[in-house]
Amino acid sequence: MKKFKQLSLSILVASSFVVISGSTLAASGGVVNFSGKVVNTPCGISTETATQNITFNDISKAHLSTDGATSEIRDLNIDLVNCDLSAPEGSEEAFRSVTVSFTGSTNGNNNTELATVGGTGAAIVIANTGGTPLEINAAEGNQVKLDPGTNNLRYVTWVKKGTGQEVTEGDFMAVANFRLTYQ
Repeated sequence: MKKFKQLSLSILVASSFVVISGSTLAASGGVVNFSGKVVNTPCGISTETATQNITFNDISKAHLSTDGATSEIRDLNIDLVNCDLSAPEGSEEAFRSVTVSFTGSTNGNNNTELATVGGTGAAIVIANTGGTPLEINAAEGNQVKLDPGTNNLRYVTWVKKGTGQEVTEGDFMAVANFRLTYQ
């Protein structure tokens, strides 16, 4: 009987090591991916603002059909980071500003309205923070003075009835690209 107790105790102790080491083996791991881009420009664009999705609340057809009515205003920000404004190699002129241009499909002859797809008659307006609409596809964009370090370029956007359009219900979407030209 004594040998049986010793054998049982030995098995119990050995199995506890298996359980303990089994718990250690059950831990899992993961992967961390890093990516980035080195650019030949005075500033980088923050990853948070390089590609953006702006979603508007549902807009009543009756409201949007009213002349001059707009959706709520949404912020459209472009954050420039790590700005080094020193003169580029071979030049004595340091960078002082950036011109921001927005491109996309316009609503007919109205170059301040970004056309939408979806057949709703809605148009998107991009404006400076003072509310002045910017021209889409303009040869000259909105010029902004730069400072070393981080620069926050602020714009606003809203939805309105497209010029000459009839408002109908449904989903709409539009795409605008922005171009930065440093001076």
